[in-house]
Amino acid sequence: MALKYSLSQTGSVWDQVDTQGLWSQRLRWAQGGVEVAFEHARALCSWRRRHMWPIMAEFCISMLWAYAIVILGVSLLVSQIADIPALPNIREWLPSWGGALIGVTCLIQFGLSLLIERRFETGQLKSYFWIIWYPGAYWLIAVFTSIVALPKALLRGSNNRAVWTSPDRGEQFDVEHPN
Repeated sequence: MALKYSLSQTGSVWDQVDTQGLWSQRLRWAQGGVEVAFEHARALCSWRRRHMWPIMAEFCISMLWAYAIVILGVSLLVSQIADIPALPNIREWLPSWGGALIGVTCLIQFGLSLLIERRFETGQLKSYFWIIWYPGAYWLIAVFTSIVALPKALLRGSNNRAVWTSPDRGEQFDVEHPN
């Protein structure tokens, strides 16, 4: 049996339909990541499991990054209210032309993906204006769920795990099966 690529095949995923559902899902994922990291941290120290070290390093760096972003945000907010010289100045952190370049690159990438997918998903071009905000919103959700997940996982105890009860979204999809 050979595996072949077929451009005409489609699949579907049930995405979260509201912000609360997305928050709950991402929080569960972040909390589960913390639980797995703490449960297997000692086992990962062995030389036999060195192939997992980059994954654990990425997780730890991501958690540190999330807390650093929140600390920076609070520092920038406090620096606007109080004149404390040790705090960063918000003008130093505003993006210059480099931020615009990243935004334009992102728009080009999204535009190309919409162009490629227009055969399967018609009418998506109307979302092009809003699509640039998706990475920022996704990034903020990732930051805040990571911030909430760490203490939640630590305070929850080792016997209680992050679980997810999938809600009934009340949607039915007609899926065409090839004969």
